[in-house]
Amino acid sequence: MPRAGAGRGLGSARTVRVAAALAAVALSCAACTPAGNAGGQPSPTPRPITAIVQLGDSFSSGNGAGAYEEDTCRRSPDNYSAPLARELGASYTNASCSGARTSDIAEQVSAVTPATSVVFLTAGGNDANFSQIVSSCFVLRAPKSCEEAMNAATAALPAIETATLEILRSINAASHGQATAILVGYPRLFAEHSYLIPPVVESYDAGAALAQLQGAADAMQERVTAQMRKETGSERFLFASTQALFAGHEPHAHAFRDSEDSEDSEEAWLVSPFTSTDIRAWMHPTARGYREIHAYLRELLAQAGFAILSIPESAPATP
Repeated sequence: MPRAGAGRGLGSARTVRVAAALAAVALSCAACTPAGNAGGQPSPTPRPITAIVQLGDSFSSGNGAGAYEEDTCRRSPDNYSAPLARELGASYTNASCSGARTSDIAEQVSAVTPATSVVFLTAGGNDANFSQIVSSCFVLRAPKSCEEAMNAATAALPAIETATLEILRSINAASHGQATAILVGYPRLFAEHSYLIPPVVESYDAGAALAQLQGAADAMQERVTAQMRKETGSERFLFASTQALFAGHEPHAHAFRDSEDSEDSEEAWLVSPFTSTDIRAWMHPTARGYREIHAYLRELLAQAGFAILSIPESAPATP
């Protein structure tokens, strides 16, 4: 039987998921709601979004969603930010690129100008050698190389933190202190919190290691956005974790459970290994996954004081 929320409509299940994800943002940024709501004061007029810039890697460009403009950067009109620009009639620049490391994303910042309203970015996965973790731990299931990949990714986090902070500082400078920047986190890659490879004695718990790594990465990204709020004396820098949003819709580590004959393939919002011939799309959000992130970010922007058009919950989602 499909799990709750597996349907394609924009109904109450999505509302619950988005609320859970927004709660995590609210806990880490208590002052990020629009000024003027406290003490009975009227809320300020919502700010318009006139220009959106997308920076980042494959999770930003839309890898996994299909309909790519070209096959190098894999920019898709169905990523999480392009639909928002279309809805709002805002100008849109997608400078993100599949495979981009933080050094590449630093160069993408040239797309940001003082006219930019909102910048979205996802960053750091390639610096942590995301593809090696997927290959060693969940495709080849090789315990030694998996452990080495996890350890290398963990060791890379301090450098990723420094690089991400510099990217956010550059965004602030390029926008002349005008743009709101939202650092979007990576979904948890697999449903299992404990996954042994091989599943026998003296095996390596790749599931536990991944949970620890992704938890540390989320904490790191929250630190850099908090640091930017402190440095700028503003609430223009937010971290949007997507792990709560995707909870219950991650692929299973035993990839063949997500075969085309399984209900799980419909419920997973990440492209599970072996379910697609497009290997580069493996472990990236599906079109449905990007729609869920898009809905989450719309609500986050509305809470941050931007003018966002309302979409009725009963409206059907595009397949």
